[in-house]
Amino acid sequence: MIASRNPQLARADAATESGLRAIASNPRAWTLTVTSQVAAIFMTVAGLGVLAKAVPADARTGPKVSAVLFTLGAALMLLYLGFHLFITPRPPSDYEAQRRRYARLYRIYMVAAYVAFGVLGLWFVRHHVIASWTGWFLLATGIVGLVTAIVRRPAAADLPLWIHVIAFVLGFVLLSR
Repeated sequence: MIASRNPQLARADAATESGLRAIASNPRAWTLTVTSQVAAIFMTVAGLGVLAKAVPADARTGPKVSAVLFTLGAALMLLYLGFHLFITPRPPSDYEAQRRRYARLYRIYMVAAYVAFGVLGLWFVRHHVIASWTGWFLLATGIVGLVTAIVRRPAAADLPLWIHVIAFVLGFVLLSR
């Protein structure tokens, strides 16, 4: 969202020369874009942790598994974002090899996050804690997201923003109860 305010940066792909030029020429916007993703990850981890504690103790397994999976994936995503925050603006000669290695962390995060939301959705469907559509929404987006993260199609589904849209919907439903 932040990058979209700068058309050049909104289309920046750290895997292309033109993307790297856009990032280098907009360092403040790039830093804000990456740090906003970091903030969104921390908020999602915190929200899932609070949710895991808020449900009755005898039924915490699903939310706990979801929180742990997401947190493990988030730790890897934070390493990936750190790479993009500190290395991408001034790429070294072996940048592309490094970027490909760090991209694996991103892939693992996406898979872990979608699985975490799918697990949570299944738990909601089975335990009827909130509106059933929310559980089905989480389960469906978790499954679809997992498949798209693995096969990498369509490309639009391969955006970390979708993870936080899912978290936003969940948070909105929980807060409006």
